[in-house]
Amino acid sequence: MSEPVDSSAYSIAAGSQCHRFSHRAMACIWEVWIAGQAPDYAQDAAQAAFDEVDRLEEELSRFVDSGDVARINRLQTGQSVVVGADTFDCLELAAKVQVDTHGAFDVTVGSSPTAWSTPGAPGSRPAALTDRESPIDSRQSSAMALDRPTRRVTACVANLRVDLGGIGKGYALDQMIHLLRDWSIEAAIVHSGQSTLYALGRAPQQSDWTVGIRNPDEQSSLLGYVRMRDQALAGSGTTLHGEHIVDPRTGQAAQGATGAWALATSAALADALSTAFMVMSGAEMDAYFALHPDVAGLRLIRDHGEGDRAGASTHSSRTTQSNRAATPEPVGRLVRYGAGSRFVEPMG
Repeated sequence: MSEPVDSSAYSIAAGSQCHRFSHRAMACIWEVWIAGQAPDYAQDAAQAAFDEVDRLEEELSRFVDSGDVARINRLQTGQSVVVGADTFDCLELAAKVQVDTHGAFDVTVGSSPTAWSTPGAPGSRPAALTDRESPIDSRQSSAMALDRPTRRVTACVANLRVDLGGIGKGYALDQMIHLLRDWSIEAAIVHSGQSTLYALGRAPQQSDWTVGIRNPDEQSSLLGYVRMRDQALAGSGTTLHGEHIVDPRTGQAAQGATGAWALATSAALADALSTAFMVMSGAEMDAYFALHPDVAGLRLIRDHGEGDRAGASTHSSRTTQSNRAATPEPVGRLVRYGAGSRFVEPMG
């Protein structure tokens, strides 16, 4: 027997044997649901996981003056600072995702707003691809340099501004999962507010955890379901998060997609990719999934420009048709990428 456990972005089927715990950190409510353990043991394990989140917030938040990110943001051009292992790992993964997505994800996007006006200039952002263009070699942002042997971060531009908001919660989720495994927890759900969750092991009396994805345009309805085991799911959208999601290469707000989701084995990766998928073109999405078959993606498209393509499948969302009398919005389309046939089972 299972019952749905709802959050703002997802609906998750959790068995009655789950123990549920919550904690506020990183400006949102985190939850841990643990199955198959005694209540006291589950509570102790969850508290240890929450303690890990608190520790990471001190390092990764740009709002903590003594933290690594705040120290990085105080650097002048040419100055460097040695950071902790977690901060460096997070920055290194962010740099890889930036390259892999052709600059669609960039934790230094706030560092050089004038670079957007001079494509191709030193330190400028890579240009986005259109659906008719082919991918070109990606470039890493020149805003900072990373040296792994010393864990040293060097500022390469004036006014360096690092913000790990698009990857930090996912990274913290991954560390929580490592800790829960150390506690011999074999079945759990961990999520960070409205954005990212990780499904550990199998749900009680089930082969997988069943997660319903809410329609960002109509929270009372579901777009469909995804079955998960030892995987992370992250979502981004203009309805929940507003128009703060910008294309780092242009400085313009995300257009076309009203929601994007990524399914991966790492919560940090899924977190970063869901942000990148909001601004990537169809050609860039196809190029990314051709090289990363272990990742799945989903976008809710509302514009007119991105047609169906090889490698992606579509499904009209019955819940996104506007009922307004004046200039109705177009019906939303779910566009699935990668292992899309397993990613979502559309409703209706």
